[in-house]
Amino acid sequence: MCSVFMQLLTLENEEEYFEVTQRRLQVGDCAPGRIGERITGQEVLRRCATVVMGESVRRDEREGRSIDRSLGLEVEWPVGRR
Repeated sequence: MCSVFMQLLTLENEEEYFEVTQRRLQVGDCAPGRIGERITGQEVLRRCATVVMGESVRRDEREGRSIDRSLGLEVEWPVGRR
């Protein structure tokens, strides 16, 4: 899934994005990187994880649980496994 997602993000510029999606590109302020810089596989995985985990975090907060967001997110790759 991440591989397909990463391939879909490989566009030449904002105009190509518009041609594919019919929407203008919106750059967020959540560690967006630099415009024109290629996104790495690790970054795709990290961002997919934040989307999935973010839903759980927001659900827990709605239910009154306290979530410490100060630590951020770190992806650790298993050693010796491919």
